Amino acid sequence: MKAVCKYCGAKLTTGNKSGTNNHRNHIAEYCPKISTEDRKRFLDAVKKHSLEGPFTFDPRKSRELMIEWCISAEVPFNKFEDPKFEPWMESLQPTLESIGRQTIRNDCVSMFQRIKDDLRTELQSTNSRIYFTSDLWTSNQKLGYICLTAHYIDPNFVLKKKIIAFKDVKYPHNGLAIQEAITTCLIDYGIKEKMFTITLDNAGNNKTACDLLQESGKANLSFGGQHLLVRCCAHILNLLVQDAINVANSVIEIIRDLVRHINSSPSRIQAFNEIVERECFPTKAGLVLDVPHHLNSTHDMILEVVEYKIVLKRYATAQQQPVPEDEEWSKAELVGDFLGGFCSCYKVVLSQ
Repeated sequence: MKAVCKYCGAKLTTGNKSGTNNHRNHIAEYCPKISTEDRKRFLDAVKKHSLEGPFTFDPRKSRELMIEWCISAEVPFNKFEDPKFEPWMESLQPTLESIGRQTIRNDCVSMFQRIKDDLRTELQSTNSRIYFTSDLWTSNQKLGYICLTAHYIDPNFVLKKKIIAFKDVKYPHNGLAIQEAITTCLIDYGIKEKMFTITLDNAGNNKTACDLLQESGKANLSFGGQHLLVRCCAHILNLLVQDAINVANSVIEIIRDLVRHINSSPSRIQAFNEIVERECFPTKAGLVLDVPHHLNSTHDMILEVVEYKIVLKRYATAQQQPVPEDEEWSKAELVGDFLGGFCSCYKVVLSQ
């Protein structure tokens, strides 16, 4: 029995005892009909397989990895119906079936459900109490969402943190609505009786929600729920700093309005950049506009406007906009230095 090379027609020894080394050597070195590009691709494939072992295509494994990539990279489902997607997949592995957006969506939901079931089992089987952190977030559409994170110690004494819910909260966002959202999640995972404490910010509706949680689960809470609510240190720190910088609130408002004026249209950004280029500064696609009551964003805004102080003065004069006086600029710089130290503390607190 002989093996025939499909490129040059050479006959090679074959059989159970002869192996395939002579076949690979023929393609890698001797066959005169194989192009340099095909030979290089073959050698790269042989090198990879020799390091990782023989490759066996598993369509189920490939599909599972595709789902994980889709979730991790936040790929829109309609991208799987792009006309260039299927030819690309076929070039990698012809036997891998192309799937549509509805199938990929169903696979993502199924994977989420499997992971959720595993997490539910893990949380229910843990012997430790579970500590929760939560925050309420409002979208651009003015819709309220609550995020609930569980912190617990596994049997190997490893501290774990898992987001167990990110769900909408019905309006109005009062204490009852927050308590119902948290309770529904705890019941869904079957861990209501494992609750230890929960960290929330200092809003009044959060205090009301904790009072309702304590009232409904007093028998299962440690110390009857007396220490259920832990006030967020990051929020307290932010309140302290916001109160302190009220002495410079007027200059910060002037800076904020000026930045908002520049960012409001492409023509104004262009006018700003024309002055920037004349002053030999790097051009900007837009200036940093802070989020009020977020000290780190206010710090970033002040740092940038102080750097572009000369440009902002000339822009404000040309556009007839209010601009801080020299004394107010000095006050803004002091506020920026003041916020810098607290921003470092703020990041440390949030990382805990």
